[in-house]
Amino acid sequence: MLITVHVSTLISSLPRKTDMERKIEIYNFSARTRQLFVRLLALVKWASSASKVDKSAVSTTIVIYVVCVFVDEW
Repeated sequence: MLITVHVSTLISSLPRKTDMERKIEIYNFSARTRQLFVRLLALVKWASSASKVDKSAVSTTIVIYVVCVFVDEW
């Protein structure tokens, strides 16, 4: 849901920008999104390898972390 909000915001702001600014905005968005997904993947791999970690607590933590990162970066 958060990604779609940011994508729609990005799409609505792109027509007002020059071609080079659009490319930079799209690149920055994709780089931030990729970094967030890499972090999420690392957390999921860590959680699956930790035998004493409560899976539901880890899932909740991951979701809260991703939401905080998206809110802080935008």
